[in-house]
Formats: sequence, C-alpha cells, structure tokens
Amino acid sequence: MAQDKALKTYDVTTNVRDVTDLIAVVANTDTPLYSGLGKTKSTGKYHESQSYALTTGGANAQIEGADYTLALSSVPTTVGNYTQIFYKQATVSKDQQASATYGIDDMLAAQLEWRMKEIATDVEKALIQGTGNSGASGTARLLTGALSLITTNVETGTGTGTEALTEDMFNDALQTIWTAGGRPKNVYVNAGQKRAISAFTASNTKNIQATDKKLVNSIDVYMSDFGMMEIELDAFMPTDKVLIIDKSFWKVAMFRPFIVEDYPSQGSYVAKTIEGSLTLENNNQLSSGYIKDLT
Repeated sequence: MAQDKALKTYDVTTNVRDVTDLIAVVANTDTPLYSGLGKTKSTGKYHESQSYALTTGGANAQIEGADYTLALSSVPTTVGNYTQIFYKQATVSKDQQASATYGIDDMLAAQLEWRMKEIATDVEKALIQGTGNSGASGTARLLTGALSLITTNVETGTGTGTEALTEDMFNDALQTIWTAGGRPKNVYVNAGQKRAISAFTASNTKNIQATDKKLVNSIDVYMSDFGMMEIELDAFMPTDKVLIIDKSFWKVAMFRPFIVEDYPSQGSYVAKTIEGSLTLENNNQLSSGYIKDLT
C-alpha cells in the first residue's frame, strides 16, 4: 500500500494533546532580607523606633574632693518610617474556573499562589530600595528602604565612582562600620558583586551550610578582621551597591498582616485579593553600612 494512503498524525486535528501536569516557573522569588529579618508590630501608618548615643572612651579623671559638675543628659532620638500598602489580585472568569486544565485543579487558587510569590518579591525590593513618601490623597505611601535609611557608613572607594569592588574597599567599609560601633554579620549583593567577593584572595570559606538554609540555597562566608560575614545573594540589590547590615537592628513592622479575601463579584468572574501594610524598622542605622558607585 502506498504511504500516502495511510492516515497520519498530520491529518488528524482531534488527537488528545500531550501536555505535562508540571508547570515550570523560572523567576527570582527568593527574599532573603524579608525572610531573614525579625517581625514586629506597627500600630499606625508612621512607625518610629528609638536609639541612644553613648559617649565611649572619654578622658575621665576627677580631682579628689572636687565639687560635682552637673550637665544636662542627652535623651533618646527617634527615627520613623511610613507603612506601605501592598496589593495583588487574582481574577478568573466563571467559565474558565469550571474548565478542566492541565496540571491545575483550581485556576483561581493557582493564580492566588503565584500572586503571593510576586507580592513577597515586591516587599523585598521595597525593603532594600524604597525611597519613602508620606503619601497624600491620590498618592501612595512608600516605605524607606535600608539603602536610604543608612546615611553615615557609606563607602565610595576612591570616590571616582563606577569602580570595581576590591577587597580593600570591602574591608574599608567593614572598618568604618566597626569604628561607628556596628558589628554587622550579613552582606547582601547581586550576582555581579557576589562574584567579585568570591574572587577575593584573602581567607574565605564557601558553601557553608546555614541553620536557616530554608531561606537561601547556600551562604558563603568571608572571614574578615571584623568578624565573619555571611554573603547572601539577593536579586533585588542594585547592581552598583553592597549592603552590610546587622540584622538584629532591623525588623519588618507589620501594620496589617497579609490577608486573602473574596472580592465581591460584579460580573461573570470570581476573584480574590491579597493586601497588607508594613514598613522597615530601623533601630540604629550606625549598625550597618553600604558600598556604592560600583561597576
């Protein structure tokens, strides 16, 4: 029989499709800073924390029998941050919700799960890069991220800008923070700066398993003169900066925890919303620092 007399797959348009049940998602969904910071409660849209500056290492020798000299004592200072509202929604038509779909039993539930992952990355980016805004009618409030809250311990290398990160520059930043009283342990970098740190020639040990390994795939450790630094990859760190922080001085302050709610249907669809409000609590920015103007 001639080959052209056989019915072939090219001729049939009603063959059952071969589609896997696995839905592959490739995205930067790790949130090491958001996941790694402690959580606290905010009771208003503007959240304030207190810090106090001690005098240290001053000359202190008194004359025997002298009268006391009294001075007005200093008081704690406050620094505040506005809470930012984060929102996502999932909406599926009623017909689509009733349809059978490869790999998904409930399309609305699947959409909601993906939106939750997205909102976590939105929070991560804001905690690092947020510029701050008090908001107004018609204008959203914005929290101020760590890079903007740190104003003292900022390293710029030689000051020429757009320079490659060097080991000397990295240690200069650690020394500046240490001199100010900070004892940071965590460094957040993007992929390029991570490679630069990995290329340092001094003592560094890689691929140390952390007790909180659920937050990151691996943590590299750099042994510095100022203590052990855990180097963490963060896709939301700007490419030209390195963030060095003591996480015990920073917290995520939740004003309204994230809640999933049914959205009242006004048409032929079903919908759910996710909304919450939070800010970054900075107990003392002297505890941390960052390096800027890097290639």
